[in-house]
Amino acid sequence: MRYPKLFYFFSFAALASLLPFLTLYYQQFGLNGRQIGVLVAIPPLVALVSAPLFGAIADATGRHKLMLVLAVCGFAAGVLILSAVGQYVWLVAAVFVYAIFFAPVLPLVD
Repeated sequence: MRYPKLFYFFSFAALASLLPFLTLYYQQFGLNGRQIGVLVAIPPLVALVSAPLFGAIADATGRHKLMLVLAVCGFAAGVLILSAVGQYVWLVAAVFVYAIFFAPVLPLVD
């Protein structure tokens, strides 16, 4: 990667602008505390599996840049889906999708 510092800057800027408001966004749909807690807990739990899996695939194939592009595109798709749905089941699915693809982004930059 040519400019990893810029990539880190924009990645963390995106996280800093998104994460503090997610619970408020979920409250707009009338979700209770348990449901919001589940939605907030999904990304770190998914990261336990998806980050090492993407890293292993990237190492095995030697296609780190391709895996990074796929991860960023998948994350963007997940966030777009998240903004388009409103029912709890679909919110869970959207959070799961964006979590699968965001977890390996920063490790793949390294």
